[in-house]
Amino acid sequence: MSIDGVNLQEVIPQGGAPPLLAPSPYSLHPSDNPGALITSVLLRGDNYSKWATKLSNSLQAKQKLGFIDGTV
Repeated sequence: MSIDGVNLQEVIPQGGAPPLLAPSPYSLHPSDNPGALITSVLLRGDNYSKWATKLSNSLQAKQKLGFIDGTV
């Protein structure tokens, strides 16, 4: 199929939608604010490992872990 001499099979990928780009770690969602609860696990000396795992998972899900591990 072509429109105005442009072959649409060359322009539109097989899935029908353009590939999604990974959002920038610098982008902020309205729910990203200093008062937001990142993890429900409270840090106490004896539960550091559990807290660190939960925090890491939360930051990774929001694509913000790079600010902690130095990759950004």
